[in-house]
Amino acid sequence: MDTTSDIDAASPQPPGSPSPTPPGPDPSAAGSRARRAGRVAELVLVWGAVAFAAFVVAKYLYVALNTVDFPYQLEWMEGGFVETVQRLAQGQDIYPPPGLEYTGYIYPPFYYLVSAAFGGVMGVDFFALRLVSFLSILGVGALIYRFVQRETDTHRWAVIAVGLFFATYEVGGRWFHIARVDSLLLLLLLASLYVLRFRTTLRSAVAAGVLMACAVMTKQTAAIALLPAGLVLLFTDRRRALVAGAVGAGLAGLTVLVLNAVSDGWFWYYLVEVPRAHLMLDDRITSFWTKDMWHAGIALGAAIAGGGLLLARRPKRGLFYVAVAVGLLVSAWLARIHDGGWTNVVIPGFAAVALLGPLGLGLAEGEARASERRRLGASPTAAALALMIAAQLGMLGYRASWSIPPDDAQDRGDQFLGYLASLPGDVLLPDWRFLPQWADKRSYGLGMAAQDVRRMRDPDDPGKKRLNAELTAAFRERRFSHVILTDRHHPLLPLMRPYYRYGWSIDLIAPMVAGATVLPRIVYVPNDR
Repeated sequence: MDTTSDIDAASPQPPGSPSPTPPGPDPSAAGSRARRAGRVAELVLVWGAVAFAAFVVAKYLYVALNTVDFPYQLEWMEGGFVETVQRLAQGQDIYPPPGLEYTGYIYPPFYYLVSAAFGGVMGVDFFALRLVSFLSILGVGALIYRFVQRETDTHRWAVIAVGLFFATYEVGGRWFHIARVDSLLLLLLLASLYVLRFRTTLRSAVAAGVLMACAVMTKQTAAIALLPAGLVLLFTDRRRALVAGAVGAGLAGLTVLVLNAVSDGWFWYYLVEVPRAHLMLDDRITSFWTKDMWHAGIALGAAIAGGGLLLARRPKRGLFYVAVAVGLLVSAWLARIHDGGWTNVVIPGFAAVALLGPLGLGLAEGEARASERRRLGASPTAAALALMIAAQLGMLGYRASWSIPPDDAQDRGDQFLGYLASLPGDVLLPDWRFLPQWADKRSYGLGMAAQDVRRMRDPDDPGKKRLNAELTAAFRERRFSHVILTDRHHPLLPLMRPYYRYGWSIDLIAPMVAGATVLPRIVYVPNDR
């Protein structure tokens, strides 16, 4: 056995010789640990943002399922829409001359038609109309998901996009599932754009044109929202663009001509003349961007950056999506800057940034992530974008309880119906249409529809003159035993004052969760003749 090496190893070093350097940590091991830590941090941030987005969607669904079947108004104009669908289901005119008995809204008929179909199955009430809106907004979420998933080839950014959109429920006026036209409008807009983007046949162009016509016949602003994408398509796929445009414009135009002829011109009056008289509010020209869209400011910045990245790296595709976003944003802006434009009209703008931002940034992250992981073991780009998304979702946070009627809301509604039924004779609730029918009272079709007509600036406007004449005659005759208004500054008071006086105040109905605070509070009774 050779022990020389053992003896040599154990022998002391000669005096003055340098001490051996103790072994230090392995640089490669430390680097490996840092790479693993970075990778874990990235995964936590990225999947945390995805989980946050999924939670936001779940929270909206919780709110919707706890409100969609609420038996009374969630928003003050819902009753007028139910009343309109009821008239349509009974074969009555929904675009008659403005009058005390019924004044039409400024919207085309497609939402009413779809709601009447639902009402034919389950009965015409708030739930039937809200179900149309609820299913529509779920369809909007599904389309946003498919847009982003197909373009980025990842489900992660698709979930984030849907979460960003549903996070705007509160700042969009809590509007997604109420009995109004906006959710169906957005569904039809995105459906037509989806067909244009992902289908290639002329038959699909016809389908897109039909969807476009339905969108325009749901709300007039659809034409503005669709125009930029249509113009882009003229340069990239001219045949399909011309087919879709011809079908959409042809169907919408034919519908307008027929309904205008049947209504003796009042259809055009409601859809064009009345909205054209709305005043433009100068302060909203900028406040749309500095207040309304500011709630989604991070997403708006991401949309601008994402649009730029798409244009730089995939110009044809990028041009289409930028045009889609511009159309949705401009249509929202033009609706918001006019008198009567509530926060619900901003919803298409929120949909635009929820779609374009994740599209562009998702593609950019996918390109950067692979190279960063090879070099660093993790992707700082993915982590930073996840933090940005989480910050935006946090900024848009809200309490679900604020969007659900309080526990006593239904009891208070029942109490108000009992009070209404106890009043003798005809009672006028100008701002709460449809509801009086449940108290065996007549519902008079006024509300916002009548306010729009009475705000016409031309003193000789035929609709305004006719409506004011009927109202004045009814007040002069003391036709109503009681008139219940929202406050002492109501637009009808100048016509009422010679014939009615303040009686008393009531506080029965619980505040609504969406729209303006319009509650039946002030009771007026006839003066002595």
